[in-house]
Amino acid sequence: MRERLRALNPLSEDLNSLILSRFFVFLLLTGTCLVFLWHDTFVHYLLVAYSISVAVFVLGVSLGRNLLRRSSIKLLLLFHVIFELGIEAAIVNHSGGIDSPFSLFFVLSIASAGLICQLKGSMLAAATGSVFYIFVVLGSSFERAIAFPTLSNLARFYGSSSADFSTLALNIFIFLIIAFNVGYMAEKLHRKTRELSLTSDELRHTKLETEEIIEQMHSGLVSIDAQGRIVHFNRSAEAILGVGRQQAKERHYSEVLTGGLLSLGELVADSLERQLCQERTEIRIAREGKREIPLGLSITPFLDEGEVFGGLVVQFTDLTRVKMLEERVRLGDRLAAVGQLSASIAHEIRNPLAAISGSVQVLSSELDLSGQNQRLMELVLKESTRLNQVLSGILRYSGIQVATQEEVKLFPLLEEVFAIAREHPSYRPNITCRIEFEDPELRILGEQNQVKQLFLNLVLNSQQAFGPEGGEIKITEGMVDTGFKYLPSSPFEDRLKKMDSSQERDLIEANNLCAVNVIDSGEGIPEEILNKLFQPFYTTKSEGTGLGLAVVQRLAESLQAHLSLYSAREGTIFTVYLKNCGRRTEPTPKPERRLARETIPS
Repeated sequence: MRERLRALNPLSEDLNSLILSRFFVFLLLTGTCLVFLWHDTFVHYLLVAYSISVAVFVLGVSLGRNLLRRSSIKLLLLFHVIFELGIEAAIVNHSGGIDSPFSLFFVLSIASAGLICQLKGSMLAAATGSVFYIFVVLGSSFERAIAFPTLSNLARFYGSSSADFSTLALNIFIFLIIAFNVGYMAEKLHRKTRELSLTSDELRHTKLETEEIIEQMHSGLVSIDAQGRIVHFNRSAEAILGVGRQQAKERHYSEVLTGGLLSLGELVADSLERQLCQERTEIRIAREGKREIPLGLSITPFLDEGEVFGGLVVQFTDLTRVKMLEERVRLGDRLAAVGQLSASIAHEIRNPLAAISGSVQVLSSELDLSGQNQRLMELVLKESTRLNQVLSGILRYSGIQVATQEEVKLFPLLEEVFAIAREHPSYRPNITCRIEFEDPELRILGEQNQVKQLFLNLVLNSQQAFGPEGGEIKITEGMVDTGFKYLPSSPFEDRLKKMDSSQERDLIEANNLCAVNVIDSGEGIPEEILNKLFQPFYTTKSEGTGLGLAVVQRLAESLQAHLSLYSAREGTIFTVYLKNCGRRTEPTPKPERRLARETIPS
């Protein structure tokens, strides 16, 4: 991580080197000042000034490194180096000229310039330092403050001491060589660091993208190296296999794929041994404490750059939902075939049944029957009528088609539903029916006859659920907060699903639906009956056909509506979620409609 951060910020690394070198210079100057402490000379004061300037520069760069731009730091360093070179020239001038031991300070300043400003900066510092050095050396030789490096002055200096001239030339050559080497190396290092930064950044992004893709996969993915150690283990693999990622990573697969996962472990072992792939294999595994699940998987070996076997990639998917959908399709096809056959049989039976029923009625009116014969004749008529109702229900159930969408005004339609229900044999005077709508102009999308049939079946179901004491049926608009509701299952599922209030609210808001509730005050429905309530031909009534609520569910599917129910010990709510037309639904729960929360244990 430290190397990555360095690569991503080359300027920071350069500044660290600069600050370290400057701090070394500060320590060197401080030590030199201590040596000259008892010598009250001008050199001592120059060294103190030099030391203070270095300390101020180090402190300023350290504190402002995050605030200053690179160009500003370069400019600041160049000004400071030129200032240092001037002080160094003065120190050399007052400490022996060509023989001064402080000529080394020029090298330190030139190297500092090269660290940040690379080759151009170091060569500029070397040239400036060389000029300053020549000025003070010639001035010291001629016993003047400075002397300009004219040809006559240089010839005079060479004539006075060829050894000193050689020392001057050698020092200037050293300045330039050090400037070139430090600047060139700094420039090359900076370029390599920048390339490394880009490469590291690309590698980091590629790794993040790859890991993110692996983690976001819906399929489980496990990679295993050639020694059998687990390298990758994504979130989906953790959820499907029931094994924590931290427990699985860097462990041998045989330690992880045990117990109910042994069948998967055997396939991995076989693939590792033979270095072959397993394509579209299906197995069953059992997670700890849970039922078996079907697993579809493929195992693919991967090779490194030298075409050498490097390990396996195991990809798998939980097929539970797929198997359920396949079973539903098969059962749906069978149910459709049975429905068509039942409709054909119903048509064939209905015609002779009508003839039988009519003949019996004629005989009953013409013959003078009494006693047992009269009761038998009435029984034949009664059962003929019931059989005709069953056949009518079968024909309705099998004949429901996808509804055409049209605008339907709901309030008058429900008034017609109640008017028809009052004429039904199950209606009694002690049953009250009422509609509570906040918006009598509410319109929904659907097919009018199917909507009417749906609500009529629900109202008749409620009427037939009342005892001799009667009760109340009301149809309301809006979401009724009961905590949770049951969603009807398909005809081949044996358990209802639950939907809590937040899920119900999301359903209404996301699809702009209108919730219409059919509420009765009759006895609640036990859970064992709830689970079978929408199955065809299941009924708890002595004279029921078992098709009323099955037809309701088929009608809801045809209308592209949703259906839910809630039942307490007293009272039942059937809610139909229809497509709203004309306004946006705000599903605000209405506490005053809330039933007693004496729920049936789930």
